[in-house]
Amino acid sequence: MAVLRMECAWQIDSNAPTDRLIITPHFKDVNIPFTDTDTQNLCNDLATGLDNWAVTKTQLTVKAYDAQAPKPNYPKATAIKNSGTILTASSNRDLALCLSFYGTVNHPRTRGRLYIPACIPAIAATTAFAQTAAITKVAALVPLFTGLGGIDVDWVVFSRADNTSHPITNWFIDNSWDTQRRRGPRATTRTVGTTTEDQAPNVLSLVAGVPASDLDEWPTDSDES
Repeated sequence: MAVLRMECAWQIDSNAPTDRLIITPHFKDVNIPFTDTDTQNLCNDLATGLDNWAVTKTQLTVKAYDAQAPKPNYPKATAIKNSGTILTASSNRDLALCLSFYGTVNHPRTRGRLYIPACIPAIAATTAFAQTAAITKVAALVPLFTGLGGIDVDWVVFSRADNTSHPITNWFIDNSWDTQRRRGPRATTRTVGTTTEDQAPNVLSLVAGVPASDLDEWPTDSDES
């Protein structure tokens, strides 16, 4: 049996490693023997499925890792879609909708979540809460994940703490926007300025007609009763 961590990375704005929007669903293949060909096929199928689902057709790289292997842990398979095509994000890269899920019981080691970057399916945050169409678009990932690889492959939650996986039985998406600050781009401009706050006494600019010699006698909050 093999538990695979599938690193799915959309390259956005540039080809820098910091400009990747990543999700990492896990899958368990119960087929025996599990071959390198099986891994590559899963990688290819997931890359194709995600690319078909996405609206932003930017470079997508899917890498399969053995989730239970010790470090150094190298990819067992790689699939790339739209190689060399890197688009500009159409909206805030931090913005996401959260696909939450669990296996049988909603406990810490049997639940997980994927923060789906809103700019990839071209979801715009034009309202305080996510609209039904946006939630439906993210929910379309569920049949993609559950159908991957056929009956021998399960979409799972993998717990590193106890080194076990749990087939996902329940999922939900709420209408509250989420943010992933680490996905944000580096700033390209900065607006700067200075103030005169350190040039006392600023109170002169607020109280017309009060001479500087009288400032020591100006009432403070503690003087008022």
